[in-house]
Amino acid sequence: MATNTIKVWDPLVRIFHWSLVACFATAYLTGEEDGSLHVYAGYAVIGLVLFRILWGFVGSSHARFKDFVFSPGKVIQYLTS
Repeated sequence: MATNTIKVWDPLVRIFHWSLVACFATAYLTGEEDGSLHVYAGYAVIGLVLFRILWGFVGSSHARFKDFVFSPGKVIQYLTS
């Protein structure tokens, strides 16, 4: 029986998510050491988050923020109520 697979997230979003996991884990695991790996992992996390914010405005249709289940405006309205 053949099933049709529909991939919603584009490759850049998938790479972002797994890179974020790897960088965060690296930063967490090297937090007690006296090395620059912890610092570079933190910079990588910041860079990845900035990339994702940019990609949320100019990326593919499913990666954009307007495609979320609830719009950011509705979430803010809910949080302030």
